[in-house]
Amino acid sequence: MYHFDGTKWSPIDVGVTANLFYLAITGTGPSDVWFFGYPGVALHFNGTIFEPWSTGTTQQLNQAFGARAGDVWVTGWSGELRALPADGLPALRPRHRDLPLPGRVGRRP
Repeated sequence: MYHFDGTKWSPIDVGVTANLFYLAITGTGPSDVWFFGYPGVALHFNGTIFEPWSTGTTQQLNQAFGARAGDVWVTGWSGELRALPADGLPALRPRHRDLPLPGRVGRRP
């Protein structure tokens, strides 16, 4: 992962060394930023450090929406929709599990 300081890009240490692909980013402020991707990866930036979170899936997570802290939603091509409560990402199963959910997950008013 890289950080742009307005002049140049610099690599940053996120504490994860595996080859991961981040496909969705959402946040509610500088101390609440979420990164989701493949394989089922989630990282939370709390303003100081990156914290890995278990999503309970190995599926590609490619759309995310954060309305406010503690109210974050993520979905992927497998048709899984997950909500982020304080203790992790439990699966909320849609009626059609194999239906891709492209596009935006949510929109702020």
